[in-house]
Amino acid sequence: MKVLGVVAEYDPFHLGHQRMLAEAKQAAGDGSAVVVAMSGSFTQRGGAAICPPAARAEMALRGGADLVLEIPVQFATAAAETFARGGVGVLAATGVVDTLCFGSESGDLARLQRMAEVIDTPDFRAALRHALSEGLPFASARQRALEQVLKDEMELTPGANDLLGTEYLRCLPEGMEALPIPRRDDGHGGAQSATRVRQLLRQGDWEEAAQLLPETTVEILRQQQAKGCCPGDLTWAERAIFYRLRQMSAEEIAAIPDCKEGLENRILQAAAQCSSLTEFYDAVKSKRYAHARIRRIVLRAFLGIFSLPETPAYLGVLGANETGLELLRRMKKTAALPVVTKPAHGKKLTEEALEQYLCSRAADDLWGLCVEQIRPAGECWQNTPVLLRR
Repeated sequence: MKVLGVVAEYDPFHLGHQRMLAEAKQAAGDGSAVVVAMSGSFTQRGGAAICPPAARAEMALRGGADLVLEIPVQFATAAAETFARGGVGVLAATGVVDTLCFGSESGDLARLQRMAEVIDTPDFRAALRHALSEGLPFASARQRALEQVLKDEMELTPGANDLLGTEYLRCLPEGMEALPIPRRDDGHGGAQSATRVRQLLRQGDWEEAAQLLPETTVEILRQQQAKGCCPGDLTWAERAIFYRLRQMSAEEIAAIPDCKEGLENRILQAAAQCSSLTEFYDAVKSKRYAHARIRRIVLRAFLGIFSLPETPAYLGVLGANETGLELLRRMKKTAALPVVTKPAHGKKLTEEALEQYLCSRAADDLWGLCVEQIRPAGECWQNTPVLLRR
């Protein structure tokens, strides 16, 4: 059985995700399976997930995935390089995934591999330093550096998914293949974009959002809405976030990963004066400091994340169907990391793994402040994986 691995957020799982999984399985052949490494309560853009991880795992299982594993929160809320390292690290540690599958604007694996190779060369690093010295945000500087080094090889400007795909390829373990699946929308603003779906849900326009979602996703979202758990949004917790920032010193903020070059002073000043997160982000943003970077720094302050581990240290199971359960049985022999299927098992992890696990569970509790109906702390310790049986 060929086993595909996918790194995802599924925030929420939409028709584009469903199509990608179907095309990936078709390309892999009959009998293939999909293992998803998915972010938990908070996401890479520096925000709260639209609904809890268990609900999003169920969406994925009903949409074509077979096994859903958690990306520890330190990786899930990081910039592209660290996010990719965490997601691919989870998939590689299963010992059963043989092919990494990801969405791509170009769908051109050779081109993406060439970009991945270039990123680790001295010429690229020099071009990147020069672009950063001109005050460009990191993402823009990286794109310019790629264009300068590759020159005529860069026929098309790489999209966000191609750039993330190069990060996946950079940490692809030996022996694992890669399978890019071409996207059919125009990225973050496209009709199938999760960004658009979240916007519609938060505006209360469920009917239009439903046009972009599988029926099973709509059903699960409605169930979460009835519980007061959807749509999740960091703005529900902005008073708690401002309290946290206003209690921190400049030295403490400077210790947050990616907070450099005096950015802590801009953050402290804005936290003292602003009355909303939107106003805060705009006040701190500059040509050099992009919105996404600021959001991630603020989120890390809220979650208490002051260091980024090199690799994931556990495999947390969020959900599985019968094929996924068979993969879990295989993983008893193949997994390079401890597999956590029940919260109580997490308390028995080694020190490094326990630190990552507890950080993710603390994030789950804080996510409970990011919804209209505040959730009781400790719910995550009662949760068990979603199981779908025929």
